[in-house]
Amino acid sequence: MEQSLVLLKPDAVLRRVVGVYVLENFLEKGFGIENFLELQVSEELAEKHYAEHKDKPFFPRLKEYIMLCPVVAMVVTGSGIIQTIREMAGATMANKADAETIRGKYGIWRGINVIHASDTSESAKREIKLWRSKTPLGKSEGYENTEKYISEWTPKISIDVTPKLREACKKLSENHNLVKTIRQQIRDYLLAENPYSNKKQLTNLEDAIIQAVLET
Repeated sequence: MEQSLVLLKPDAVLRRVVGVYVLENFLEKGFGIENFLELQVSEELAEKHYAEHKDKPFFPRLKEYIMLCPVVAMVVTGSGIIQTIREMAGATMANKADAETIRGKYGIWRGINVIHASDTSESAKREIKLWRSKTPLGKSEGYENTEKYISEWTPKISIDVTPKLREACKKLSENHNLVKTIRQQIRDYLLAENPYSNKKQLTNLEDAIIQAVLET
């Protein structure tokens, strides 16, 4: 059986409906979840996780984004699981991903794209070893914690504002002078989707979305 490290990124965690959707799909497909933990990523872990990109200009943004708020980390098991999850996730750039993929349905813009999943067996081994050694992930329960997460948030959330977020981002990509207006729209949509959000973390997510759009 293969293993993959899967992360629900900050946008999926702050927008709880997105995380619940992904987890429900994993369980429906019969994936095994060996470990599951919501945690705050340290700078050291972020740097090591994205070490292969350290010399690239976007490395600082990758690191800042994964530290924006807690993420959900899990070790997922199954036959051919690495390729299966990569296909489910879709293209990296959320606004260009196929509509039937996770990123196509719930990603907001470019790298604000819901999910990370190991891309090869070698990467999976490295990532799982790293996350288990630098966090309590390896000591966490998998299936039980997943069910608790779903049961905690499903009664509290009911709407998905991805289409509205995408439309706002598209308008901003076409007219960068609309930053103030679009920022307020994004905040209103995110709060409507999850009024329980940490407001500081929500502001950080807004900043990340605006930055992603302006760099388009």
